[in-house]
Amino acid sequence: MIRIRWSAILALSTSLILLLYTSIVWTDEANSAGSLLALAMAFMFPIGLTLVAWSAMPPDRADNAATLAPLALSLALIGYLALGFGLHFGGAAFVSDDQELEALSRFLSLVRGDESAGWGFAGLEGFFLSGDAATRAAVQLFVSQLPLVTAITLVVMLALPRHMPLMAQALAGLVASALTYPLAGHWVSGGGWLARLGDTLGLGHGLVDYMGASVFVVGGATALAAALIFGRRQEALAPDETAAMPPTQYPLLASLGALLAAVGWIALGLANPLYAPTDTALNWPLVALNGLAGLGGGALSAQLYIWFTTGRFDPLMGPRGALAGLIALSAGAPFMPTWAALLVGAVAGLLLPLAIYSARRALRLDDAAVTLAAYGLSGFWGLLAVALFADGRWGQGWNDVAGLAGQGVSGLLLAPQADGGQLGAQVWGGVALFALGFLLPWGVFKLLAGLLGLGARLKRRLASSPSSESQGAPGGLDGVVDVDNGE
Repeated sequence: MIRIRWSAILALSTSLILLLYTSIVWTDEANSAGSLLALAMAFMFPIGLTLVAWSAMPPDRADNAATLAPLALSLALIGYLALGFGLHFGGAAFVSDDQELEALSRFLSLVRGDESAGWGFAGLEGFFLSGDAATRAAVQLFVSQLPLVTAITLVVMLALPRHMPLMAQALAGLVASALTYPLAGHWVSGGGWLARLGDTLGLGHGLVDYMGASVFVVGGATALAAALIFGRRQEALAPDETAAMPPTQYPLLASLGALLAAVGWIALGLANPLYAPTDTALNWPLVALNGLAGLGGGALSAQLYIWFTTGRFDPLMGPRGALAGLIALSAGAPFMPTWAALLVGAVAGLLLPLAIYSARRALRLDDAAVTLAAYGLSGFWGLLAVALFADGRWGQGWNDVAGLAGQGVSGLLLAPQADGGQLGAQVWGGVALFALGFLLPWGVFKLLAGLLGLGARLKRRLASSPSSESQGAPGGLDGVVDVDNGE
């Protein structure tokens, strides 16, 4: 066994912090090496998610899970390049003043078919980053999204039941990178209908999601759809099994993964070129501090809950709670005070073990990565937290909405003038994103399950044919996996 020393972990963490500090200083320079450094460091986020998920895998799944990370990056790149980027940012010219994005000026509207309606559904330009769309700004925008696309692709693939063949996992990842993530991204950050709810229906600033909490709502919904289609755990859990926490194979790597995800999370915002003109509406040090506060609050509350219920700390629940808190702050980190960010992260960490227990006991989900509990629920809670704790100091003009008396993004509890419409935008947005993440993959998985079931039935017929029996092949159903029942 390879020994991992604390000194090596400390040196690696210190180096990452120094690199992140350097990227923050340099990112103010347009097209500088600092912005490229931020883009590179943003990939720490999916790497961190991989380590935390992998350290929780049982030995019989760990090898397969280790191969999924590079596969997820490949599928994310292919799917997002071919179709996803165009669906996501095909109308980027209407949300950015950058002249290099002027070619991205067409999208499908739900109402009138043009951009003036404010009901954009999907972009229609920029596929394969070809032609006039292949500008420096467009490529930078593409690369800035790739870490998040990789993360959601990996989350979806890890959430699938263990009996799923690799090709089915790859198809699920490709659907996430080419369809569900881009459509959700267009609705939220590409000028789509959820972002425009402030203009069309007067609901606050429209759906506010700083950095992708909605992505994890979609991922959690996809995990639920996969579990319902391909079968849940058929056996009932014994009482002692539900009381015991799942074993941790590599606890040190889980803690390292949480730290890497935090570094990558901060770099994700710095790498996004759409936020460059909004420096006056964002306080970058506050964003970083609130993200770390959410991480700390989630790790602390999750561990305290486990200590209170089992009498000991769990080496995996802390990193998972940290990720849950970090994801919960992905929506509202720039818009709330730090004490509120700590509270939001703590609530996410407290919900995590309860959701894991419910998923295992009631739903019987075969989800070793706890995607629905750790990511989907935390993302939905993060969207709601914006409408509760945003204090109105930051985010003026977000989604092209002036706000109440010039306030920024405003919630119900802390803003000088409470904005009840913001709660409506966050709730309806979360429901719509969950529906997208559930219904679209449901149809794909249903078709895939039918094809796999057809293949299994053909295999049974061949096995029971007279020619097979003469050659000693089994004539019954023993040993045949029924995909429809998930056995």
